[in-house]
Amino acid sequence: MELTAPIQECFYCGGTVDRCLPYAWYFPGCELSDVRHNKCWVNISAVVIVVSVIAGILLVIFISCVCYCCCRCRAYRRARAKKQGEKYNFQQELKRAEMQNRHSLRTKQREQELESYRIKYGLPTRMSPDGNPI
Repeated sequence: MELTAPIQECFYCGGTVDRCLPYAWYFPGCELSDVRHNKCWVNISAVVIVVSVIAGILLVIFISCVCYCCCRCRAYRRARAKKQGEKYNFQQELKRAEMQNRHSLRTKQREQELESYRIKYGLPTRMSPDGNPI
């Protein structure tokens, strides 16, 4: 076999032709199982199968990585949302307790003012049913 033609743009057709034949994107006059690329021992069918298997493996690895990353991101978002929810609930509890304290303080102040007005103008103090002043 002669190797005078450019290696990238020629093929050998099994045992029928001993020279490197040119091709563009198909192999004219030769079965795919007989096509040999670059060197006589490299079978195109085997190359196609090997490249397809490698591409499939890489695709499965890529899809697995994407799924793993999506699951990790989802778990991170859930944990972050839970933490923010707990922080919000804690802040709301603090505000609620503060409002309750202010409310009870204002209620006591109003009752003291009302009692001072009653004393000032000589009105009777409020009595509970058992007879004690409220």
